[in-house]
Amino acid sequence: VFAQAADGKRYAGQVMGMQNGYADIAFANGAREWVLLSGLSKASVLRTNAQVEANWYGQRHYYPCVVSSIQGNQVVVTYGDGQTETTTTAAIRF
Repeated sequence: VFAQAADGKRYAGQVMGMQNGYADIAFANGAREWVLLSGLSKASVLRTNAQVEANWYGQRHYYPCVVSSIQGNQVVVTYGDGQTETTTTAAIRF
């Protein structure tokens, strides 16, 4: 799933449990948060041509980009300068 974290952005994560309208989310970066169920999106919301931000080559700097293609967990993004990167859904936020 993609879950809305405390910073207001949605990141890839795994539901570890649910209680009282909240989901315990384990994010790809190792963080865990309780998130309102309304803050969850299926991974299928990530689509070609979607405007997202990607963790540029794993350097912890997120930059705006467009999803060029998706194959399973692998995502190809194109940055504003035309540079492309093949990454994973764990490196995407929106």
